[in-house]
Amino acid sequence: MVPCNLCRTPTEEKELSGGVCYVCSPWWPSVKSKVELTPAWQNDAEQCELSDDTMTWIEENKIEPDDEGWAQVLSKIMDEVEASELLDEWNDSTISIILEDINRVILPELPLFQRGIFRIQTPHQLSTDLRFGKVMDTEVLYDNGILRIDGHKIAYGPGNLLMRFLLENRTDAGGRFSRVMQQLLGLSAKDLTQRDKLPETPSDRKWEGSFRLAGSVRPFLLGSEFNSSDPPFDWEPEGFDLVVLDNERNRHRMPLPKSSRAIEAFTAVWNGRDGSRLARHLRGVSFRWALNSGIIQSDSIANPTERSFQLLRTIVDNMPQIEVNGLQISIIGTSGVEWRISAGIGVHGAPYIVRPVGRTPNGTAVLFREVCVYDDAEQLPIGDRIATMALGLMNDEDTARRVDTVRQGINMVTRHFSESLHQPREVPYR
Repeated sequence: MVPCNLCRTPTEEKELSGGVCYVCSPWWPSVKSKVELTPAWQNDAEQCELSDDTMTWIEENKIEPDDEGWAQVLSKIMDEVEASELLDEWNDSTISIILEDINRVILPELPLFQRGIFRIQTPHQLSTDLRFGKVMDTEVLYDNGILRIDGHKIAYGPGNLLMRFLLENRTDAGGRFSRVMQQLLGLSAKDLTQRDKLPETPSDRKWEGSFRLAGSVRPFLLGSEFNSSDPPFDWEPEGFDLVVLDNERNRHRMPLPKSSRAIEAFTAVWNGRDGSRLARHLRGVSFRWALNSGIIQSDSIANPTERSFQLLRTIVDNMPQIEVNGLQISIIGTSGVEWRISAGIGVHGAPYIVRPVGRTPNGTAVLFREVCVYDDAEQLPIGDRIATMALGLMNDEDTARRVDTVRQGINMVTRHFSESLHQPREVPYR
């Protein structure tokens, strides 16, 4: 198994074409240069002389990138903060024991506690109040695939790290965790909920740009010349990781601190809260430390474009109503209408073309004219936009109530091929 050059999903080598998988292949030419470009922050970090002394100190003291090591490094960079102030009372072992109890009342397959991108799953209508006696006094509800923590909706992210936020004796655990997610992954607050249908749209018939999915990335929140739109962070259930590229394009993955206090301090300094000088210092140290101590992991996600196509690959692999036929994505909507998304310049410059498909009684496909379903989300990676479109069209009856052009597309097909709709579709085994 080797990773696809775009979505980084481990794939049988014989199933790759030019290094990319069947899902990513149609869009690879348009994003290849962006994915293969060394991130701007990394070029700046590599030239940062502020980190020289700190890196020498790390190497001489054999400091490892664990909670204690990060507390020491952050304390040295921030100067007036003691290392002990950045540690909590928890560790991976104690969190694992607590999670064994938690998994009895929440679904263990919740994306927060799974490695890799979130999995599409059948909604479970639960509303269990997860109060853990005197240990944790935060209201946590599990409902339809989402944790609702004191009003904050969280569908994905490092679950073990979230538990540390919840168990620490500080207020607003859900809000603090959400802000770390926002600032490390470039997400908006709305991104932290997992949704499968589109919001209400205004009269101009455009899909609202506020709809986001798990791979969605936007520029960092704090204004700074160092806040690029390509945050180099990924996550696993245990916590966040930094992923950097060496001169041979190998991916070095190094864990960030897991203490809730330390990861909040790291995030704030990285994003320029204490000024550009400290931000550059931390970035320079983090980059060089990751090259020296990080694990080379070829399937690690190093930028938002890759993350967004990993999301798209996950959706295609897990949803029987969505598959790839040649160079286009085929979606069977709830209306029975088939939709096809293909690469190309669509309406209003969208990076895809959407067309409904009808079938004659003998199964012959008839491709109708392009439908205007512009998403008005140019700031998002292409994979996110395609994934959003695919999920919206999969629920096309619901989407048609909000988007007139989708309703017109359904009507266009049903007028001509009503007798062939709503028939079961045979999905090929993958």
